[in-house]
Amino acid sequence: MVDLTMPTSIARLRAAAAPLPDSERWLVPESVVKDVLEESGVAVPRRLTLPATAAPDAFRAGLPEVGEPAVLKAWGAGVVHKTELGAVDVGVDADTIDAAVLRMRQRLSQHALEPDGFLLEQLVPAGVEVLVGIVDAAAFGQVVALGLGGTAVEVLDEVVTRLCPITREDAAAMVASFRGSALLRGHRGQAPVDVDALIDLLYALAGPDGVAARLGPALAELECNPVLVSDRGAFAADARLILHAETEAAEEPIKPFGLEGLFAPRSVAIVGASTSKTTVANRTLRNYRARGWTRSLYAIHPTAAEIEGVPAYASVAQIPEPVDYLALMVPAAACPEIVRAAKGRARFVHVLSSGFGETGGEGARLQDDLLDAVRDSAVRLIGPNSLGVFSAGSGQTWGGGLPRESGRIGGAFQSGGVSTSVLQMGPAAGVHFGKAVSTGNGIDVTVGEVASYFLDDPDTDVIALYVEGGADRQLVDTLRRARGRKPVVVLAPGLTDAGARAAASHTGALTGGRRAWAAVETSTGAVIVETIESFLAVLGQVVAHQAIDISAEPSTLIVGNGGGASVMAVDACDAAGLPVPPCVEAAEALGTLGLTSGVSFANPVDVPIFQGTAPELLADVVRAALGAQSFSDVLLHVDVAPYYALGNYRDDLPGSTHLLQVAAALTPLARSGRLSVVVRNLDCAPAADADQVRSAFRAAGVPVHRTFAEAAGAIAAVQRLSADRKGVS
Repeated sequence: MVDLTMPTSIARLRAAAAPLPDSERWLVPESVVKDVLEESGVAVPRRLTLPATAAPDAFRAGLPEVGEPAVLKAWGAGVVHKTELGAVDVGVDADTIDAAVLRMRQRLSQHALEPDGFLLEQLVPAGVEVLVGIVDAAAFGQVVALGLGGTAVEVLDEVVTRLCPITREDAAAMVASFRGSALLRGHRGQAPVDVDALIDLLYALAGPDGVAARLGPALAELECNPVLVSDRGAFAADARLILHAETEAAEEPIKPFGLEGLFAPRSVAIVGASTSKTTVANRTLRNYRARGWTRSLYAIHPTAAEIEGVPAYASVAQIPEPVDYLALMVPAAACPEIVRAAKGRARFVHVLSSGFGETGGEGARLQDDLLDAVRDSAVRLIGPNSLGVFSAGSGQTWGGGLPRESGRIGGAFQSGGVSTSVLQMGPAAGVHFGKAVSTGNGIDVTVGEVASYFLDDPDTDVIALYVEGGADRQLVDTLRRARGRKPVVVLAPGLTDAGARAAASHTGALTGGRRAWAAVETSTGAVIVETIESFLAVLGQVVAHQAIDISAEPSTLIVGNGGGASVMAVDACDAAGLPVPPCVEAAEALGTLGLTSGVSFANPVDVPIFQGTAPELLADVVRAALGAQSFSDVLLHVDVAPYYALGNYRDDLPGSTHLLQVAAALTPLARSGRLSVVVRNLDCAPAADADQVRSAFRAAGVPVHRTFAEAAGAIAAVQRLSADRKGVS
């Protein structure tokens, strides 16, 4: 047995392991892996390990110990996917064992492989084949996956994921939530299996005291595939454990102080402005002055006394006061020495310059030098390759076109371009940032640290993040702590699974990209989206609805004009997992409104909304429905096309007066209910009219969406966040 509670156990596992080809990882023999599993309470087959040199008599003699028929397996360096290599034979007995061993040796030799030994195992009871695996997903930490198993696992591509460690409730939810779970409950007359045994196995592997937790950073991939689940229990019929090569853990650098003061510096100095041309540093000085900075703003220049109306000094040391925020807008190679010269004179340093680690080679070495300078100088660094810090309230800015209206959203973005787009596009979606950081390469101040700051910041109600690639450990920890306290929305583009192709196990191949982020979303409650449009839509929904306390269970009432459009709305809600219950009590209440025949009172409710009908009609319908039946959310939709296509547009009447009145009539309802609207065919309206229509609904407290899919996704996000908030309170 291998007791992982002993410090020497992992060393013994490494000693038994063989290196994987072209990898810095090591494959532990299956027999040893099953010792570990058995020690942890996981049911595994009876087994007998035989050396590669074992004579045929030894195999026959071992059969009574494991039982006939048995399973024969080979193990050793390079023997990773046994089925593909022909290194597993099911159903051998005393009459066939000799031939089976010979065939297995021959098949392996065709792949230039020699086994280190063989494994004779009990043939465990047949059952539903599932995969249970755990992979070290880099910065995400350990991710556990459950799905349909066997040799076709990647073809089936059906898994659910969570971040480790999981609770027993998480394990039960995983078993209940993946599509293959119907097979566990008894499909087409088959007997139900022992689901509790599968839950116990999941928890034994991925729980707080499970195998993965005890292996810690040594674990690269752990996979049990198949796990055979029947009414007799859950058996790990096959198991694979891959360890990382033994490396010395990197020391976490000590950060001299946190981010307090970053968003409201008392003094700012800019390096890189010119007296003869306009540079980005010159424009930055102008932006600060335009934001109201009249004192404690400085330029650093070797000869000038003044630039852009701002006093200039030859170095940071000559500035008459300490500098809270020092921005470097000079070539990359010059940055490390400027940082070193700022020791004791600057608190935060922002490096706009690119040409560091993102370029590789010399840039990576230059980035290491910059980080050494940061540590030597005891400053905090924003960047490099970063636009810097934005604070609408204090005048901190990186662009002249950024909004001046302050909100209660805190943002951290790994991309300067995305951060600028989001800040500029946000107000039109009802999204206003109070503070934001463009972290760039994030070699010191990371997205995770900024998110942690916002979690405890009394001026921040909502956290918005843009993360390229993967999360960092501090970010994952912050997302866990934020659950139920503050909504977090993460824009994570490029969620492909390409990075998982090199994985040695099915689990590794099935937990990259989207699946890793799905684990983050499910385990932390953060909302993960893939496009800027969805990002802003969800943020706008959260801002509009987070303060509205809804007691009703998640359910959606759909109200609008056009039967076909209503069908599309139902489809979008179904795809987003939004319940759309039928109107029962509501239908009776709607019947009292005197609407014309042919109007549907089911859910969706079809209501005529166009010029000629009372603008209060939509509000009256919603009020009557909600008064009779509980719905947590109302999805409205209106069609702009009839107001223009049917000749109702007048040049002297900007905007549709009727639609503006429809929106205004919803205001009292939106104060206490979660209403959203899809404004269809808005392109039919002139731009000025379209802006008025959007603004009117938003002024009424109703978030505006372009499509049903966008609206349904945003509603679903708020429903999940609301459920988390209730769970904490």
